[in-house]
Amino acid sequence: MADPVSIDPCPVDVYTLVATGVTNGTIMVISNVPNHYLWTYVMTTNAAPANTDYTNAAVMDSQQPFGFIAAVDIYVQPKGGAGSVSRWV
Repeated sequence: MADPVSIDPCPVDVYTLVATGVTNGTIMVISNVPNHYLWTYVMTTNAAPANTDYTNAAVMDSQQPFGFIAAVDIYVQPKGGAGSVSRWV
């Protein structure tokens, strides 16, 4: 895996792109200001999710691994305050 990349800031209630065209990796919480983070994914060829689209969203763990067969784009959305995350892919 490459060195971690920090994504800061992640505005509250807005999906922020944290990785594109990836099949596996880990997202880690840096800022504990938000109550929690949601994370979701879309196929790399698809449009970004709307900020109110929670179809594939899940509450993110402090270290959220992911793995997919096809390339996806990963988004996070802080809830309750702006936040920051890092990613390893």
